[in-house]
Amino acid sequence: MVLVPLYLNEIAPKHLRGAFGVTCQVFVVIGIAVAQFLGLFLSSIPYWRLIMLFGGVIGAAHFVLLLFACESPKWVALQHGGQSRASAILRHIRGEESEHEVREWRRHSLLPTENDGIHLLES
Repeated sequence: MVLVPLYLNEIAPKHLRGAFGVTCQVFVVIGIAVAQFLGLFLSSIPYWRLIMLFGGVIGAAHFVLLLFACESPKWVALQHGGQSRASAILRHIRGEESEHEVREWRRHSLLPTENDGIHLLES
């Protein structure tokens, strides 16, 4: 639940990030309201199991769909040598080039970039 807005923020284009974050939170609130509404009508003795079933089906669907999700492009970009892979992930998700965004993630992190000439782990 907490990681979804973060992931959406990473994969959304810069000009749509706020809309993606707000939409996610609105749908969470709508989901809570629907669950309360269903609980109001299905809380009698024979139907309470349906509430549990709905939650289980939604959880199982999320698990199956998670298997098709791409890795976090920002996390990949901050790994050593992962800039091109992160660009490929964003290109797969968005359908557009975004190498400048990957370079910006590296620049704003405390990690050296591939072209800095700084090699901290060389022996």
